[in-house]
Amino acid sequence: REPWRVVEVLPDVAGTWSLTIEPEGHEGLRFAPGQFAWVKIGRSPWSVEEHPFSFSSSAEQPKRIAFGIKELGDFTSRIGQVPTGTRVLVDGPHGSFSCDLQPAQAFLFIAGGIGISPILSMIRTLADRGDRRPVRLVYACSRWDRVAFRAELARLEDRLDLRVVYVLEEGHEGWAGPVGYVSREVLEPLLAEEVSSRQVFLCGPDPMMMVVERILLDCGVPRSGISMERFHLV
Repeated sequence: REPWRVVEVLPDVAGTWSLTIEPEGHEGLRFAPGQFAWVKIGRSPWSVEEHPFSFSSSAEQPKRIAFGIKELGDFTSRIGQVPTGTRVLVDGPHGSFSCDLQPAQAFLFIAGGIGISPILSMIRTLADRGDRRPVRLVYACSRWDRVAFRAELARLEDRLDLRVVYVLEEGHEGWAGPVGYVSREVLEPLLAEEVSSRQVFLCGPDPMMMVVERILLDCGVPRSGISMERFHLV
């Protein structure tokens, strides 16, 4: 009943795309930053082929919604070929992975790979609201040339009390940041910052999430202070 149309399909790095849609004859969609939707692209409402994607855009812009999409399977590998004007159907929002649903005085986001997508939605939303709470992001990726949305994150650092720590599996000449995986040594200085309450949001590959969750618990973060979102290829 409320179709959308593709208005932009923009490449980022290493097979990552930003798909942007706008409403066709309706007021758009209200969602909490970090949530996801089931999306059908160029299909009838009765098609069984739909795919879950996290919103990557700000929740303050319900008439211009974006999804961060990584080329991983048969469907996503063709996302860059979707022409503008293509009809899109959206079922959502869904999920409880959101800073709006877990209030705190500060946020620590930990992302791996395309797990940055829902976290980017939260950071963009906080920026659009002029939020001044401390925001820290640990973003793990294999190499610097595969770090998606890094230009956008650099701009967001100027709009928020945001600090981004990149962790690369493979460093390069001149790289001074952490190399390897998200470790206790990376997280402890951020957890040591004095705030009255902090919520940690963790999204990425399962192996990373299991290790990082254990580190957080060992560092004294209560289980209630950790929100997690797992991505699976559908």
